[in-house]
Amino acid sequence: MPSWTNETRLPRFYATNGRDALHVLLDHPGESFDLLLTDVVMPEMGGKELVGHLRTLSPATKVVDCSGYAEDAIFHNGGLEADVFFLEKFYTVAAIAQKVRDALTVM
Repeated sequence: MPSWTNETRLPRFYATNGRDALHVLLDHPGESFDLLLTDVVMPEMGGKELVGHLRTLSPATKVVDCSGYAEDAIFHNGGLEADVFFLEKFYTVAAIAQKVRDALTVM
């Protein structure tokens, strides 16, 4: 568990891969998820597929997708959905906090 998340005092769920994250969503029906922070490339299920499932289960949830690949390469290869925020690795706590704020303040 990243220590910086403890500072937020917000409820949070963790998953080790895309399939586990989907199970978290399915195991909490009716739960309001404000934000999904995920990676484009993960074992068992990638971020793009996970976001597709998320849109069915919780369409209002904001998404921040991370990747070590350049943003141009990701968008050139089918990209991310228009409403998904992108955070390129490697990032600082300040950068991730700003991206989360950006995602949560968009209508």
